[in-house]
Amino acid sequence: MTPQTSCPRADMQTGVGYELCRSVCHQTAHAEVNAVRLADNAARGATLYLEGHTYACAACQATAAVAGIVELIVGAPPALMPPNHTEES
Repeated sequence: MTPQTSCPRADMQTGVGYELCRSVCHQTAHAEVNAVRLADNAARGATLYLEGHTYACAACQATAAVAGIVELIVGAPPALMPPNHTEES
């Protein structure tokens, strides 16, 4: 893969311009599929968040299911708590 400083599809609608992922970034699949491949067994039991999308395509849904991802959420992940955070702080 050839990561870019900004996505060449940034100003396009969801579902449009996927050919740029292959031709510019040299991705062999959607970013969701690549993330699941990189996570390998750590994906099992996980939640996959699709930020900046309005839906998950059939290929991404199938990849998530096969990897054992238990939930696929179209939207931003919840904000992460800072290190050493407690409910009292």
